[in-house]
Amino acid sequence: DQNLGILPDSLLGWYFPDPYRELVFEVADTMTLDPSYIRGIMREESYFNRFVISSAGAAGLIQLMPSTASDVARWNGLPRLSPEEFFIPEHSVLYGSLYINSQARRYSHPAVFLAAYNAGPEAANRWEKQLGPGRNRAMYLAWIGYPETRHYVEKVLIDREIYDGIIRDFHTD
Repeated sequence: DQNLGILPDSLLGWYFPDPYRELVFEVADTMTLDPSYIRGIMREESYFNRFVISSAGAAGLIQLMPSTASDVARWNGLPRLSPEEFFIPEHSVLYGSLYINSQARRYSHPAVFLAAYNAGPEAANRWEKQLGPGRNRAMYLAWIGYPETRHYVEKVLIDREIYDGIIRDFHTD
């Protein structure tokens, strides 16, 4: 029984659920994106509740805005999602992952692509331009100009590490 002193192993699945693990791995297998980022984003965006709608109008597991989902559809030759389809996990994970993957390919560091996902590409472009490429995670985090976005990025990066390591080991034991 592996106990890392963070949480008892028996509670790990409660704090870091992984209900769409297989779907995420299936979708991410077609991309360059590490599936643990998708899982971390879902944890922070919706806590895996597929029916969540934000006050800004983002919907589903990955909390996509309708305009972003339309862009993803256009860029990838996919059909536009109806309002109800945002709540179907297969659609939310596919469209959200395609968007996240495009941001990950666009930016030089995970902190920047996560900031772009949360605050928008214009803000992320500004922060990346001001700081320049080749910096470490702490420098990028310190340079994110919105406290809410900085906190979001920190949480997703931690979630990603946990899903990539501890949860992987937990689910394969």
